[in-house]
Amino acid sequence: CMLQEKEPGYTRPCEDPLTVALTKDKTFRLPAPKLGYSRTYRQLLTAQYQERVFDPVLVVLELKPDSLSLVGFTPLGLKIFVCRYAQDDFSFDTPFADKVPPLAQMVWDIMLSFYPADYVNEVLPAGFILSDDGHKRVVSHGQEQIYEIVYADGNSALKPLSIEHKIFNYKIKLDYLPE
Repeated sequence: CMLQEKEPGYTRPCEDPLTVALTKDKTFRLPAPKLGYSRTYRQLLTAQYQERVFDPVLVVLELKPDSLSLVGFTPLGLKIFVCRYAQDDFSFDTPFADKVPPLAQMVWDIMLSFYPADYVNEVLPAGFILSDDGHKRVVSHGQEQIYEIVYADGNSALKPLSIEHKIFNYKIKLDYLPE
């Protein structure tokens, strides 16, 4: 599967909606969600792509043992997208489909950030390595660093603060709202 360029420097996986791009020439199929707990987070998500910083979006992330869902809202509380994923079944509803990243990429970023390191290492393609010191996770391939995820208070099981994809040049900043 070749990646399709949406705009200069921005690529999205083609054909299979469950395809995730780790690098410009390495894709893989999104793994089934397997998590040992349930938890809900309310977050203020700020995305940066290239040099452009987007307005923050309120999101509600619900993690369950065999599924996850993500709902985004405008500052006025209007729902702008709903994403649900369980096994090979996913849905994504938004009137702004051409302005959001590919569904599988968003789901993978969530799984990579919130799921246990053992599970992530198990599902990464051969040659890709996850290192996790409790404060930061890094996915690399050889000497090339691909992802860097920074966590609050050294508790990687609970609260990632930022997710950065160094090849595709995007960064997501997460601020947590009281539960």
